[in-house]
Amino acid sequence: MIESIIPQTKGASNQKNGEEENPILKNLSLKEQVRQIIEMPDEEYSDKILTNQLRQYISAAEKQYYKTISDYKSHMAPSFWETNSTYFNVAGLLGRSYYVQSYPSYIDALRTREIFSFDTKRDMSFILYPKDDAAIQSMLKQKATQLKAEISESIRKGITLDTEIEQQYRDVEEIRQKLTTREERYFEL
Repeated sequence: MIESIIPQTKGASNQKNGEEENPILKNLSLKEQVRQIIEMPDEEYSDKILTNQLRQYISAAEKQYYKTISDYKSHMAPSFWETNSTYFNVAGLLGRSYYVQSYPSYIDALRTREIFSFDTKRDMSFILYPKDDAAIQSMLKQKATQLKAEISESIRKGITLDTEIEQQYRDVEEIRQKLTTREERYFEL
């Protein structure tokens, strides 16, 4: 960005201004000259090796740095911040977060109508990370074992089986089979 502000000429000579030209910096771009000066030992450094063009480049870089820092400050410390139980407002930017702990087996249109029928411009993002199949498989195996133990305990005691537990067991086994055959993958939101 700084390069576009100040034209880069290699080894510009400023002998007429009484400034010495350092032979080490002679054929380098301005950016490379700054890097060489930064890496230079203190004993070798002198203000005389800075040409007018190099001084302008450093000054422009410093101005760009301060401009960027001031922009970051406005993002880190906005003019106002409002939070509510249903939304948040940061300097006029409205947002809403949803936290979902578990999903039902089937999501119908009634559950999502408020999210998708919102009639204004919005940015909606989902961040998805693939989950490790081995971790999911072991968790499902543990859950299937637990459900099967509950079912066998109910049968042993002569208690009528709970249909909800049977359905959960069938769902877990179906998901395990689909994961094994790679029909399904798990992602973390």
